Amino acid sequence: MLFTQQAIEYRITLNTDKNIFIVFDARNEAVSAQGHTIEEAKNNLKKLIKE
Repeated sequence: MLFTQQAIEYRITLNTDKNIFIVFDARNEAVSAQGHTIEEAKNNLKKLIKE
């Protein structure tokens, strides 16, 4: 699924083996972040994009 929030487009997947969410930048698949919740993964991606 593709989501847009605050000018950030991202895609979310769930790794069921590790039970973590992985969020990918929709414009650059090489940029991704993960977290135990969707919110945590999104916040981690936002931090990466701002850097």
